[in-house]
Amino acid sequence: MRRERGLTLIELAVVLIVLGILLGIGAGILGVLIKRIKFNESREIVNANVEAVIGFAGQKGDLPSDSSEIAQAFKTFSDAYGKQLIYLFSDNLGNDICKEFGTKITLRINCPDQTCSSYQEINNVAFLIISGNGNYNLQTVDSSLIGTGINQIPADLIALEATGNITVKVYSYGVQVDDYTDDINRTEPYDDIVKWVTLYELKEAINCPTVSVSITSPTYLPDAEEDSPYSYRLRAEGGYNNKWGVM
Repeated sequence: MRRERGLTLIELAVVLIVLGILLGIGAGILGVLIKRIKFNESREIVNANVEAVIGFAGQKGDLPSDSSEIAQAFKTFSDAYGKQLIYLFSDNLGNDICKEFGTKITLRINCPDQTCSSYQEINNVAFLIISGNGNYNLQTVDSSLIGTGINQIPADLIALEATGNITVKVYSYGVQVDDYTDDINRTEPYDDIVKWVTLYELKEAINCPTVSVSITSPTYLPDAEEDSPYSYRLRAEGGYNNKWGVM
């Protein structure tokens, strides 16, 4: 007759420890996967809204600039975490985009630290849309600018109108930063999702017409001497969506 043998307390403890380790590893992997899924979902929401704003501009000739237009243009007002999106736009693009030459928004991107000691600068940004993503803080667009360089528009998302020249910092992912004054006062790794469209990109996207330019200054250039300073100003009229170059 065979006698059955059960687990000793030590063996049972070892089994429980191994199960705990496996469950911990699984939970960690699951957390990373959920975070990645949420990130991708929020990014798609931001991209869809960017395209929706461009579509609105193509139909109307301007950007959505009040609560009713924003409600008409946007697909959704929140990201995958249920946080309100931020929509920031230049206030001079509320009439005829094709006739504008510049905007009031400048971006400094790829900031390596909270002081943004080095950066790539992007001028004449027409608008940008931001998701605060997973961590608690919104970390892009300092709300202290409201009332000075920015006005807030009553809407179902955070709609900000650049009324004066402003500079927005976009940090590299993981930089410890808290650059938004309305939420909890603590630094966290930067994880915002930011998508922007420059004025020239917007003009191309909505097929602004190109009007011919004619030179009104004399068609000949003055004589020049070798190794001597030389300058001459060309004058032109017509056109509002043309690119000029110097060779």
